[in-house]
Amino acid sequence: MYERYWLLSRRPFNAPGECANESLAAPQQALLEKLRFSLLDSNGVAAVTGFPGTGKTTLAGCLAREMRYRGGHVAWTTTSVFDASSLLRHYAQQLLPGNSSTKTSSLSPALLQDQLQERMLEQGGKYLLLVDEAQSLNEDSLALLKRLVETAAQPMLKTNPPRLQVSLLLTGHAVLRDIVRESPSGFGTLVTPFTLDTLKRDQTGPYLEQALRAAGGQQTYFEESAVDRLFRESRGNLRLLNRLADLSMLAGFVRRRASITEAEVEAALQEVALPQAA
Repeated sequence: MYERYWLLSRRPFNAPGECANESLAAPQQALLEKLRFSLLDSNGVAAVTGFPGTGKTTLAGCLAREMRYRGGHVAWTTTSVFDASSLLRHYAQQLLPGNSSTKTSSLSPALLQDQLQERMLEQGGKYLLLVDEAQSLNEDSLALLKRLVETAAQPMLKTNPPRLQVSLLLTGHAVLRDIVRESPSGFGTLVTPFTLDTLKRDQTGPYLEQALRAAGGQQTYFEESAVDRLFRESRGNLRLLNRLADLSMLAGFVRRRASITEAEVEAALQEVALPQAA
């Protein structure tokens, strides 16, 4: 709606799934590099925790896209409540050719696991398994994931380069760390924990400007008072910051401003229900 007025090619804060560095905030860029090394270049298990809206799912999507680009296999589930059987069926439907939900529902979990591991062993290559909202996993699910990841650790597969690579990314709330660490299966010994932080004040302005440049922007759009207010109201939460910045740009268009001031941010705040402070 406001793109032409601001001489932009698209809305700068409304592009979910963008993975180019210029579209990611500084904390996301830094963590994405670590996850590439841990999960795409070798076997690994990582757990990324953070507040809702910090960009965990975006990072998972970026890794999935890159794994597919490298010719690897990706299985991703975002179901918020599931046991080991339903988790296994989600993965089987995505990784076993010709397996619809109807077919997988008629197979026992043990048979599905055998088929999935046999497929990995026969086909080789790289696999990336993802679980979003992983704080909902129960102990049976963690034990299943541990067995799937350890498929690549069999002695016959220890070649250079590895013939089979299986990596796993869990994303979720802070409690996920405790769930993983306390797992009786020993799952926690496999996991490298990471935290995706909210933006700091000195990262907020540069993020806004880089997002605008990625959308074709050629000027400084947000005055410092507006950036201060955006940071203060969003508390550095990327999802909320993007929403407020988008609405501020809209308010500036409606008011025919030359730049975004705190007044436009105030107008944006009237449209957004802010979370209550803890």
